Amino acid sequence: MKRFSSALVVLLFASLGTASRANDLYVAQSALGAANGSSAANAIAVASLNYSSLNPGDTLHLCGVISNSLGGANGITIRFEPNAKWSNPASRAFFLDGLCNLTVDGGSNGIVENTDCGTALGHQTTYSAFDISGCSNITIENLHINNLYVHSSANDSGPSIASCGGIYANGLSGANYFCNLSFSNVGWGISILGSPASMTASNCSFVNYDHGIVPGGTNVLITQCDFGSTGNWDTTNNVYHHDGVHYFGTTNFNACLITRCIFHGNWGSNNTSFIYMEGDGIHGTPPNTQIFNNIFLPTNYLNDGMVFCAGPNCQIMNNSFVGSGITLSSALTTGGAGTVVVNNISSGVDNFIYCTGNGPVLFSNNIYANPAPGGNAPFCSNTTSFATLAQWQSAVGDAHSLFTTSAAVNPDGTVPAGSPAVGAGANLTPLFKVDYVGNLRTNIGPWVAGAYTRASARTILSAPSNFRLVSTGAVVVPTNTSTATPASATLAAEWAFDEGAGSTAADLSGDGDAGTLVNNPAWVPGQNNQGYALSFNGVNQYMQVPGPLSSFASFTYSCWINCGAQSSSTILANGYIGFAFYSGNAHHVAFVTDGSYYDGAAASNVVDDGQWHLLAGTCDGANLTIYVDGAQAGTCKVAGINAGGNLYVGWDNGAYFGYFNGTVDDVRVYSGVLSSNQVSALYSAGPM
Repeated sequence: MKRFSSALVVLLFASLGTASRANDLYVAQSALGAANGSSAANAIAVASLNYSSLNPGDTLHLCGVISNSLGGANGITIRFEPNAKWSNPASRAFFLDGLCNLTVDGGSNGIVENTDCGTALGHQTTYSAFDISGCSNITIENLHINNLYVHSSANDSGPSIASCGGIYANGLSGANYFCNLSFSNVGWGISILGSPASMTASNCSFVNYDHGIVPGGTNVLITQCDFGSTGNWDTTNNVYHHDGVHYFGTTNFNACLITRCIFHGNWGSNNTSFIYMEGDGIHGTPPNTQIFNNIFLPTNYLNDGMVFCAGPNCQIMNNSFVGSGITLSSALTTGGAGTVVVNNISSGVDNFIYCTGNGPVLFSNNIYANPAPGGNAPFCSNTTSFATLAQWQSAVGDAHSLFTTSAAVNPDGTVPAGSPAVGAGANLTPLFKVDYVGNLRTNIGPWVAGAYTRASARTILSAPSNFRLVSTGAVVVPTNTSTATPASATLAAEWAFDEGAGSTAADLSGDGDAGTLVNNPAWVPGQNNQGYALSFNGVNQYMQVPGPLSSFASFTYSCWINCGAQSSSTILANGYIGFAFYSGNAHHVAFVTDGSYYDGAAASNVVDDGQWHLLAGTCDGANLTIYVDGAQAGTCKVAGINAGGNLYVGWDNGAYFGYFNGTVDDVRVYSGVLSSNQVSALYSAGPM
């Protein structure tokens, strides 16, 4: 057996220990003690930093104000300590070319700035603040990147894409994230060119800039970003070409999802579009762009419309385009082969759609509202103008869309009660499930067109942000599928209880039937800790809703419950209609119509077992059916319906069965009868 010397063994273990230990290194501009902060008493001067000595897992803590350009090393984290700032009048901040698995974290208030703005051409750096060309798996987050460039002359010439910007890369690989960043007074915010990588830009804001994001990569996600004014970049020779998101021809580009973003403010006269997905003669037009759940609120004319999408397989769904009398401007310019335009609201512009006619385009379930005065051609296809919706539909086959002279949408993009957009959208659950603010859209029945589900946006405990790029194949707009509620079954009221606090529960149907909470039922986490639910004590707590919810000839009630053993109690009651437990048939819930347990459909299932269950009850005027967890559990015939007065959750107003001791979530009332398939889909979707 070969023997190792003791010296070699010691060296081996020493090297292993060194390689596996993560270190914290504090860095300040000058030597020890210069603006370091109490946590950085051992900080070294930035000029003395040896990047080759850093190991994966190490953290560089930046302290005070630093003016030297910074580098990095593979696998490290660069973190800004409180009040730390990089600031230099004529230099770049970070040169990270070729590195991998590196994170730059601005902490609570990290700043990257340049202090030479406002002179002729402002300050034009040789590189952007961050140069990450050739990098892989880079994260940059929690930073204010500002004051890199402000032009001051009306005939300034524009900066190049690699200068005066926030983050620049010519080539990336791996998965790269740019999160919680704010950009102001910069040329190009995030510019990613020639990348086979994936990139995510999330929760970023842009104001006083030329271009917000130039996307590059095989999978691009831009979500929950705020794109504000660009007009301060105007010049007399139109060199700045302002855009929020601008693809103009890069290699390795395929599939971009832009969702839950807002575009607003004054974009000057040199703009093109909020989203400008053009192409060039070398790389062609960008394929597979998906634009879902965005808000567009311009205050001025846009040269190429709010959205310009020239590439194939573009999907534009559930967006709100809201102008304010903007003439000679389009909400949407599109027409690549395979384009899909569904569930959008266009209001307050004189041209709703300009379709170039380059390939098959599917239009369906859009709301064309409140055209701007003076517009005599609200629709255009391949240079042919159409003045009416009927002419447009005849030419392009636009199905199920509506025209209205009312606004149909509020100035902020929300949808008021009574808007024709409510219930006018196709149900696109297979593609995505939330709206602009993260509210879950219904899995049953038609959607609200536009980016919001309702005028009053509710807050959920953990807003979903894990959007995925969906299939770019043909989109089938469901109109008469088993999961779409027919016209005879309409959501009349819904209380999801996701406020999390307070003494009222909002009605998400848009009809305004808010519930009043009596004796403080408790707000508790909902199923799987998603959102909230209401817990009732079985003694004196309930919710009361005034309103004419008893006038339907046929109806459906549903709710989620979680409770222990019950004897006699009421979960839901509208007059003498609702869900109740009866002591003569312990543990089994019934759907009753006249206050008598004997004239009701009793479920065969045990539901008071401390688990979540969906109850649904349908009445067609002659028959009652109760469903438990999506499956039929009991049925009976009834002679009549005895309903009236207020709706109660957790009590029956003293009628028969008493207070409920348990938790209730997502209570719904439909006018009309849901089918068994629809009830099953309601169960599969889970509570809101």
